[in-house]
Amino acid sequence: MMGMFQAERLKLKRTMAKKLLVFAPILVIICSFMVPQYFIINAYNWWYIIILPGLLTLFAALMNTYEEKKLRYRAVFPLPISLRKFWMCQIMALAYYLILTSFLHCFILVLLKYFVFPNAGETYPISQMLLASMVLWLSVLWQLPFCLWLAKKWGFIVTLLVNFTAHIILGVTLSTTAYWLLCPYSWGIRLMVPIMTIYPNGLKAGSEAAAPLLATSYWSIMLSLILALILFVGLTWLTALWFEKQEVN
Repeated sequence: MMGMFQAERLKLKRTMAKKLLVFAPILVIICSFMVPQYFIINAYNWWYIIILPGLLTLFAALMNTYEEKKLRYRAVFPLPISLRKFWMCQIMALAYYLILTSFLHCFILVLLKYFVFPNAGETYPISQMLLASMVLWLSVLWQLPFCLWLAKKWGFIVTLLVNFTAHIILGVTLSTTAYWLLCPYSWGIRLMVPIMTIYPNGLKAGSEAAAPLLATSYWSIMLSLILALILFVGLTWLTALWFEKQEVN
């Protein structure tokens, strides 16, 4: 299975998808300098509200597109390999690159904040920023098998429209309500309130009446992360079973 994982990584070598993994965090950090006093707040807020979900969706859709271009998976289905494991390795590759780009975003922020522009914006401990990046990664993992399935089933455009729109409309809207645990898209957004004290609209949590410091208990934080992992494993397994039954068109 490790061999298939390495093969999936090699397929993405010199592709546009892999370049986006570097370009996306750099872009959001450059944009954050437009308001230097909120440098870190904006860099994280724009990252998890727009850039990360968009990157995730686009990356998964592009991975399917690369396989579709290669004779519509005809280079895969005839091979004496487990299609279930092949599908899981694709998801593993997506998760691997997603955590790399998440920590690249965090690393560049730490580098700029502490060594280049120490007086720009508010100061957050490095451990707090690393925790936020890890939590965001864990909270969106479940979208990888979902987006890969959407792309295989309905195509590139539908995947972008469905997942990114659901994140913006459902995730952002419900993240500040009492029903945030019921919407997987809201989990990462809501957890940034207690972890980074950042409201979905970019305001500092607790600083204004429009951005109250929402009550989020330790147990609800742990529950949302556990649910995210369970959903990720469940969707990975179900979509792998679905893919195993596919045939060459």
